[in-house]
Amino acid sequence: MTNYTFQKTIRTIWNNACQSYEAGEREPTKMVSHEDILELQSIGLNAIDLFDAVDDNHRYEGDPDFETFLLVSSVRRDYFFQVQKKVPSDKLITVESLPAKTDAVQGVSWLPRIYDKAIAKIKGELPPEIMFGCAGDRGFLQAFDIAPADMLRAAWSFEGDAGAFFDWVISHTKS
Repeated sequence: MTNYTFQKTIRTIWNNACQSYEAGEREPTKMVSHEDILELQSIGLNAIDLFDAVDDNHRYEGDPDFETFLLVSSVRRDYFFQVQKKVPSDKLITVESLPAKTDAVQGVSWLPRIYDKAIAKIKGELPPEIMFGCAGDRGFLQAFDIAPADMLRAAWSFEGDAGAFFDWVISHTKS
């Protein structure tokens, strides 16, 4: 994928996936061409990343929109290029390893869970059954007025220091 115009390539892939979805395709690897999947992989994404965003976009009145997908994908791309040196992780987290939705830090439910999901998202370690930016995550992010891409940037900034990340999120309740 050309770096200078990667956002245009992502837009084309998104549009292709939306057309396939609207035509009834629900198989992530069949929503777009093999070439499109290779383009996604070149920036650290996979077919399920695209499918989850397109699926929720169609089921939840346009949320997430393309711009949100692009911004989230850009953070993943940056991490993939800068930290992982374009080498995908060979690890995946499990559903069982995530904190429960009801687990709380400083009285805030979902906070430990979204931190683990955000770290796994930037590393490309989410399995197909887990989505960063799912409806539950979006509710949390909306309540704290944090854009999904900003949450990923914060997770990256505070990687390895969950306490600092939690403090950063909590500080949004005071602004």
